[in-house]
Amino acid sequence: MKSYELTYLVSSELNPEQMETLLKKINSLILKNGEIMGSIPPDKKNLAYPIKKQDVVFLNQIEFNFEPDKINDFKKEIQKEKEIIRIMLTEKKNIKIKKKSRNPILEPKPILKDIEEKEIKQTKQKANLEEIGEKLDEILN
Repeated sequence: MKSYELTYLVSSELNPEQMETLLKKINSLILKNGEIMGSIPPDKKNLAYPIKKQDVVFLNQIEFNFEPDKINDFKKEIQKEKEIIRIMLTEKKNIKIKKKSRNPILEPKPILKDIEEKEIKQTKQKANLEEIGEKLDEILN
């Protein structure tokens, strides 16, 4: 069995009883050849643009495990429902995240460390006001 996610839009013209029967029908289609892992209850959404002359729809989502060889038949059955405006059926894949290893090339080279340390030591020395005055006179003249 593979994991799938079904997201679909339902017409907002349905009353709560019709919505409940539609949800039960979709759940029964899934339970014939699979199992439901979780679902999000219907949520009323305003669309950015009309779909089949509908501006407001119910958004439903179900995660389930299903037999891959029978998923096309399941999709055809759902598309037969007139109340469903759009469907999106996606296969959920397990993604393994690899831990990044440190790259020794990116570490600073010892030569650069020595130069930086010398510059820091030079900047830490306090300047004498007389020396600064002399240098300014040299620059300005």
